[in-house]
Amino acid sequence: MIGVQNLVLAGSRRVGRLRVLGSPPARPAGNLDTMFKATISTIIPWRRGWLLHGAPGTGKTSLVRAIGEDFDLPIFVFHLATLYNNELQAAWQKMLGNAPCIALIEDIDAVFEGRENRAGGHLTFDCLLNCLDGVERADGVLLIVTTNHLEKLDPALGVPESHVSSRPGRLDQILELRDLDEDGRRKLCRRILEEWPETWEETVHSGLGETGAQFQERCTQLALRRYWSAE
Repeated sequence: MIGVQNLVLAGSRRVGRLRVLGSPPARPAGNLDTMFKATISTIIPWRRGWLLHGAPGTGKTSLVRAIGEDFDLPIFVFHLATLYNNELQAAWQKMLGNAPCIALIEDIDAVFEGRENRAGGHLTFDCLLNCLDGVERADGVLLIVTTNHLEKLDPALGVPESHVSSRPGRLDQILELRDLDEDGRRKLCRRILEEWPETWEETVHSGLGETGAQFQERCTQLALRRYWSAE
């Protein structure tokens, strides 16, 4: 179906028992390390919704892919700008039949500003909400929505409100992804520039204020220059 993509990650498989992500302390921006340490194993019915927000290049899509790989879950990607109401409903029902899985809606602010479809498509906001928390059981679905502009989202979807989500049950956790801190830059630098430790400190310092994508590109370009100069 146009507008829906099923990404079955390498090595993924259907599982009957799934580890469920435990809830960190309620706040708009959670600590991802703390959250993953809270992961537990269970067979009880579950459904979770996350909103990931942050500047482009902070790793929202990469995080989703990593979760899918770690938990062996297929990812269903919904391209809302190209869908009609009936197409989204049909695709959503098909996805529910493949649970446990991840439902990914990327850059929702590029389609909906508030409740208005600004992408020129035919999908309505009410239809989207009905899919997210309709009467059908959605056990085993991890819904992840990403945005670069949190201020454009309607509170009915789920936004930070007094340190909790404005709409638990649709989006339960709201997580902000920021620029890499020094520890993150150092880890990435050591991984890419493993053969050139003499470059680490200057590279880490020079990358202050960069997103993960920007700093990765900085390290990659430096690694390529060092590699070719040694040939």
